[in-house]
Amino acid sequence: MGLVSPPPHIIQQIGSAFFSEFFRRLGNAVGPMRGYRITNWYRSPAHNRAVGGAASSQHQVATAMDFVFPDRRTYTEAEARFRAQGFTVFYEGDHLHVQAMDPVEASRVFPRIRL
Repeated sequence: MGLVSPPPHIIQQIGSAFFSEFFRRLGNAVGPMRGYRITNWYRSPAHNRAVGGAASSQHQVATAMDFVFPDRRTYTEAEARFRAQGFTVFYEGDHLHVQAMDPVEASRVFPRIRL
């Protein structure tokens, strides 16, 4: 399917300032790294259900991305770099899931967003 941009109503609800900061922090984390791929960003609720995503997945509000790196050493370095930029990171076997909000913060924000 490739990367899908979020619809305008998601960007409007989350706020362009949030996304500017989100991408600045992502850039700081991966700027010097090479060989990675972003495999997932925004998912519609229907796509999220189809791939077995969590009901509260931050992919549905475009505040999470999945990254694939060329080797385990690079995963370790990337995880540290993302955490240093304030992201919550989960290694999910074949990719790093990187999200802007920790689960507690997301549980406060997510219910207010119209998907």
